[in-house]
Amino acid sequence: MIPQPSNDINDPLNWPQWKKALAFAPIVNFAFLGNWVVAGLGVAVLLLIDEFGRDLNTTVQGVIGYCVLALGAGVTPLLFKLT
Repeated sequence: MIPQPSNDINDPLNWPQWKKALAFAPIVNFAFLGNWVVAGLGVAVLLLIDEFGRDLNTTVQGVIGYCVLALGAGVTPLLFKLT
């Protein structure tokens, strides 16, 4: 196997499968939500204005707030150390 796993318990190659998946989940979440938020909600601004009866400024502020919330959900798990 290349690279060769070391005897260190903190070597990610020696981690159990569940721990590898748990470490990989925030990366996948961030990549998915980053693309979805920008592409998905950006084109729907006019539909959101019609649906909720708000002006452009309020709608865009809501969309930006949702983007920050979604991206924060992807980044927050990266702040915690897996032990």
